[in-house]
Amino acid sequence: MEEVYSLRDIITEAEEDAIRSLEEILFSKIKNEYFKSLSVKAEDPEMRLMVIYADLLLQLVKLSASEMRKSDPLPLVEGDIKKLLFERYTSTKQSTSRSLRYVITDQNKDRCFVYIFILVIMLNRYRPVELEKLQSNCKIPISNIRRMLELIGCYVENMRNASSLIVKVARLKLPLNVYKEPKKKFVRRWCVWELLNKAFLWI
Repeated sequence: MEEVYSLRDIITEAEEDAIRSLEEILFSKIKNEYFKSLSVKAEDPEMRLMVIYADLLLQLVKLSASEMRKSDPLPLVEGDIKKLLFERYTSTKQSTSRSLRYVITDQNKDRCFVYIFILVIMLNRYRPVELEKLQSNCKIPISNIRRMLELIGCYVENMRNASSLIVKVARLKLPLNVYKEPKKKFVRRWCVWELLNKAFLWI
């Protein structure tokens, strides 16, 4: 599956360099335990990179409106990676005659979640990922999660988990799933499908 999504399409070279410069500090401050649990080989530099980046993206999209108005919305994140993330995923808006505030658009929120889901799938070594785990950690409607997962090519299936319960899982496999937009349904201002076409080099 590595030929479908490239890590470099998600994490830029500059972002990787910024994370590597403070990797131990950033890894120790990961907030999301689910993401951290996926880095089963904590010494693997690529897995550490992915879990740090996924956690930073989730911190970014979960900032409240009041936090976004602060001069430093992520004070606990150290190094140049913070500046790079804000440059890439946010814009600034004049709030008063003397101050600016950060704004993250619906387009960039969707983009962040798409990248998070792909990184989780990669970290899970392309094994099935439970939708409820994604929902409990990302705090967005499961219908949105399912739609994004199907758009990136996943199949949503039923599977029995370790507790013998039937759960919904996302499985990324070839040939990729072809998403079909439900008829007579509200279409968001920014279509995730268009986002994906712009974000990745499709083979």
